[in-house]
Amino acid sequence: MANKLEQALELAEQGFYVFPLKKNGKTPAHEGWQQEATFNADEVTALFDNSKDYNIGIFTGHYFKFAGHVSADVALVVVDVDTKDGKQGTQTMIEHDVLGNDFPPTLEFETASGGRHLVYFYDFPLSGGANKLGLHVDVKSYGGYIVGAGSTVDGKPYKATNNEPIAYCPAWIVERLGRPMDRNPVDQAIEVLDADSAISRGRDYVTNTAPTAAPGKRNDTAYRVACKLHDFGLSEPMAQEMMFTWNTLHCHPHLDIEEVEAVTASAYKTAKLPAGHDSADAEFEAAADDELSDKPKPPKLFYRWFDEIEHAPDAHPLLEDYLDQGAMSVLYGESNSGKTFVAMDIAFHVAAGLPWNGKRTSQGSILYLAAEGGRGAQNRVLALKKKHKPHQLPFALAPCAANLFDSSADLKAVIGLIRAAQRQSNQPIKLVIIDTLSRVLAGGNENSSEDMTLFIENIDTIRRATTAHVMIVHHSGKDTSKGARGHSSLRAATDTELEIVDRTVLVRKQRDMEFAKPIGFELDTLTVGTNAYGEDITSCTVNYVDAEAREAFLAANRLEHRDLIALLAIQSMRTGRSIANYENVVDQKEWKKRCEDFDITLVPGAKPWPTSNDSFLKAFARARERLVGFGRVVELEEKQWALVETGQAVR
Repeated sequence: MANKLEQALELAEQGFYVFPLKKNGKTPAHEGWQQEATFNADEVTALFDNSKDYNIGIFTGHYFKFAGHVSADVALVVVDVDTKDGKQGTQTMIEHDVLGNDFPPTLEFETASGGRHLVYFYDFPLSGGANKLGLHVDVKSYGGYIVGAGSTVDGKPYKATNNEPIAYCPAWIVERLGRPMDRNPVDQAIEVLDADSAISRGRDYVTNTAPTAAPGKRNDTAYRVACKLHDFGLSEPMAQEMMFTWNTLHCHPHLDIEEVEAVTASAYKTAKLPAGHDSADAEFEAAADDELSDKPKPPKLFYRWFDEIEHAPDAHPLLEDYLDQGAMSVLYGESNSGKTFVAMDIAFHVAAGLPWNGKRTSQGSILYLAAEGGRGAQNRVLALKKKHKPHQLPFALAPCAANLFDSSADLKAVIGLIRAAQRQSNQPIKLVIIDTLSRVLAGGNENSSEDMTLFIENIDTIRRATTAHVMIVHHSGKDTSKGARGHSSLRAATDTELEIVDRTVLVRKQRDMEFAKPIGFELDTLTVGTNAYGEDITSCTVNYVDAEAREAFLAANRLEHRDLIALLAIQSMRTGRSIANYENVVDQKEWKKRCEDFDITLVPGAKPWPTSNDSFLKAFARARERLVGFGRVVELEEKQWALVETGQAVR
């Protein structure tokens, strides 16, 4: 029999989004399993460590359908026929047959308890839940999952019982279930269920503040948690998805999938008040959660005894070894250091769910607020599109000025923009990048403690309202050894600080992660269009290199970056002029012009020459003097220069 990894790879090859379940169990092995689910073979291999003997989960919210040369990302609709312990699923299916409700032949799995999973697909997820198609016939689609073939529970396997292709979901099931958001306004206390504020509040609740189930109280506690999610204004499918997270984090031993679904359905069926009656205000911060029982509200400060503290499952980082989900980071560097190119490259890889420089990402939607240089930002996106050729990438660029210093100015509009992008992409915004701090600190003083504190508070408001990681692109100070520009409260508040210097990404601060080693990079120039004069419009993308190898290269040459540029420039000149035994003698003005025009990307880590003429002449003179000192060039007559070949005596 194939091992679990082989089974998971086989399912992924068929287009199923798979993720690990706990050994011999039916609950997710990790928090954030919805984002973890994938059909990418390399990612599946990384997820399924055979030494842990994970079972296999299949996320029903997505399915990658292959049809010849055409493929589409659709959704699964799984009809779950429960026959365990005398349940009436089979009888309900017979009744459907009598009524003429057809279940077309399709791929079918047999569960460990002898039940059936009939697997269909549809263009979008449908509303799932317990008893959706009659007594003991449930539906898994929006936000749900099933246990995949190849898994075992108490020695009993889950297996495919046929080789039928996955069929299109019958129209009568689609009509009965509807979209997850379809609700009758008469039956609800708020205009729309699953508002972003309600989702954010619910996720924070089940992750951080929901009660832990005491022994013998699992179902009772689960019921009360589900009731709370109902009151927040969440639909039953969304609440069910969050209950899986609560079950993983706060219920030991875990409830079965069927128990979680049944408890959630019961909470919604027996609710005396409409969903959303305790919904959060339309502003950004959710109200504090009330205690589920009649006990007094717990104090803000609390303690836990030494023996009560247990390991909590780690959430998957946004960017392995670099960025945590929902945290705050600052990426800073001097002007023209390449910081925006690096920020955009990170954003692209998170949006695509691709590894960034070998580090895993947690895929999600991106919003990039390009408050500085909107047109240039659009050209950078065009360069990324030309290089990677992505399809329907959830990467939203906002080339707009914004004021995030005054909370009464654009803060609410920015949060609304993030939420709108999230709704349109139909997946959470994982990363918001603000480029640059100086452009959104309108009227504020970077060096003022009060002003920087107000700005940080507004960034925290964005994080709370959206649950996204917020990265701020910033400039270095005049003294680069002192880090980013402005008041130190910014560094104190940030979780991760990255510096871009000499075409290298350096980790300068990590609150909860180990320091990763430096990453070198180069910029590739690409043509992205033409201007009104027919001239090329160019931008750059990032290629990563081994920073340590690059530094070894520079050390071996004993030359600084601009020394190398000046040397390579004169080496490229063929004048045909000779003086004494020296060929290709170069006039200093010609050499200067060649240095100005030289492609500095050929020297990894090189900074552009100064833009002012006086500063350039000083830098050029210093490079000449150093090359003379190293015996690489010689001035033969006034302002007439030549290369010194190896072994050639300088006259």
